[in-house]
Amino acid sequence: MVSPMPVNCPDPFSMPLVTLTLPWPPSANHYWRFTRGGQKYLTAKAKQFRADVQQIVFNNQADHKIAGDIGLYIDAHFPDKRRRDLDNTLKCTLDALQHAGVFCDDSQVTEIHIVRRHKIPGGEIRITIHGGR
Repeated sequence: MVSPMPVNCPDPFSMPLVTLTLPWPPSANHYWRFTRGGQKYLTAKAKQFRADVQQIVFNNQADHKIAGDIGLYIDAHFPDKRRRDLDNTLKCTLDALQHAGVFCDDSQVTEIHIVRRHKIPGGEIRITIHGGR
């Protein structure tokens, strides 16, 4: 297994505050929809993803409402071999974590390190949240 950073580099983040393994998020294209009047709403897939994340957060006692700057270290295990943009996993995942009460607002995120990892059937996101700098 390849180390995420060279051995002689200091860890860019402080001690982890929480680590969670989440299901693969729906794409942003399948997360929000708009009415004919322009109102934005969550799709059924988005509501289910939020509910799944909220249950995982509850089970891990991670609903801390972390305040202050935070950094994220994310391992993205894609569900299949289709081409996807790595950054498309972020917005929906952060929205669900904020909704579940892990942190107050996704504007708190000051650093993001995201890595594409090996495929896992169904996909998953492993996210570690650290105090920011």
